[in-house]
Amino acid sequence: MTSRDFYRVIDQALRPALEPLGFARLKTASSVWVKPFDNLFVALQVEKGVKNPYIKPLGGKFNVRLHLVKSPDTTEMHSATSVSFLRYQSDDDLAEMKRIRQKILRKILSQNIFESEFDKSSLEAAKPLMELGFEHYPNRRQPWPLEYLDIEDVAEWGKFIARKVAAAFDGISKEGNSALMYK
Repeated sequence: MTSRDFYRVIDQALRPALEPLGFARLKTASSVWVKPFDNLFVALQVEKGVKNPYIKPLGGKFNVRLHLVKSPDTTEMHSATSVSFLRYQSDDDLAEMKRIRQKILRKILSQNIFESEFDKSSLEAAKPLMELGFEHYPNRRQPWPLEYLDIEDVAEWGKFIARKVAAAFDGISKEGNSALMYK
């Protein structure tokens, strides 16, 4: 799966939820949506990043971050402007995330047809860590990487994120700068 495919599917899921809320997609390589907020901007950033490459038998990971920034410029988005996307999600939302993640991990771990012995060995080597993280529960205070194996997983995560953006924006609207992870 190419990065272009990944971001196309994410944007298809996010656009119907974000545009009615007043968010606009920035022209960047990753998926970044911004909306004016008081004298700042709220940005939703969905990014694979170089630390989480897609490796066919293992899949890939991506992060969802919210930012409070002075201008709609990705160079301003960093840890000091970050707000945890999970902060405003309910316990049921986090449980749903865990179910989606477990389903995807099961799909990754159940693969039995490989293009090479290297692919098979890669999955076997990663299996213990994946299994250890199977019961891991998301932490509201930090970004949590989301796993995917194929386009269907990306679409499912995109739809989940799209359903939760309004709650996150409402939370930031009430808290303002006090929502920042690192003050």
